[in-house]
Amino acid sequence: MGRSLGNLVHLFQELAVRGIGVRVLDNPMLSTDGNMAQAKLMLGIFGALAEYERDLILERTHVGLAAARARGRNGGRPALLDSPKITRAKELHAAGVMSPKEVADAVGVSVATLYRYLAK
Repeated sequence: MGRSLGNLVHLFQELAVRGIGVRVLDNPMLSTDGNMAQAKLMLGIFGALAEYERDLILERTHVGLAAARARGRNGGRPALLDSPKITRAKELHAAGVMSPKEVADAVGVSVATLYRYLAK
């Protein structure tokens, strides 16, 4: 029914708001069409577990990113132009001898990328 525990809890809550009861044949304690108090308790427990699972994932992600940064790795896409190419592109553009398309071709980037670097 749900991909994750959090998704399942959210689905049950959405159905309850719309007045739709759910009968779980394998686990009647989760059914929302009869004893609502029991179902609310179980969904509350599952909701807390889903939140705990999400917090663990966030924590592990932050630890992994910090470890990667400590090893000198930074996320994101590498820059297309290094400092010498940026300097050359700015010089060519400032000289006014070449069109922006020709300058972009000379340094090996698109015109949009050239303008983005020139604006910096």
